[in-house]
Amino acid sequence: MNRNYTLKTNEDIKKLISMRNSVGSKYYVVYYLANTETKVGISISKRCGNAVLRNYEKRVMREILRSRLEVIKNYKIFIIIKKNSLSLDYKDKCKQVDYVLKKILKEKINET
Repeated sequence: MNRNYTLKTNEDIKKLISMRNSVGSKYYVVYYLANTETKVGISISKRCGNAVLRNYEKRVMREILRSRLEVIKNYKIFIIIKKNSLSLDYKDKCKQVDYVLKKILKEKINET
């Protein structure tokens, strides 16, 4: 994922979470804001393992989202990875991310 697409500042993440637009599943929680520039932030708890494992999960998530940039265009998204997702393989993680992104798109359609 290109650096231009990353949510970096703590203020941006706090604003995004305070908007309370969220979608979740057993494996991920996604906070989002529509009709803005495309930005993505990823977080995983320290309880999910050591730094090597957490960084691996973030790299995998960035790779999954890289192929789905057209879907998340004009969205600010902050993804929280839950501990349950560590047991999934790559294909299942892709399916779960697709499921959560479809929920976001359905909510946007329902708002308009």
